[in-house]
Amino acid sequence: MFALKDKYEAAVEELDKLIQKKKELQNKELMKAIEGSSKSMEEIIEFLKEDAEE
Repeated sequence: MFALKDKYEAAVEELDKLIQKKKELQNKELMKAIEGSSKSMEEIIEFLKEDAEE
């Protein structure tokens, strides 16, 4: 019973690490897109806020 719980906890920990890594990669991709954009950071944020309100 304890071995199964240990496996479960290890799997959950690994999943958490993978989710964190995915978020980091998404943030890097977003920053790269912003840096390459002709729009300012403020314009992009305003656009995102407007889209979220709809």
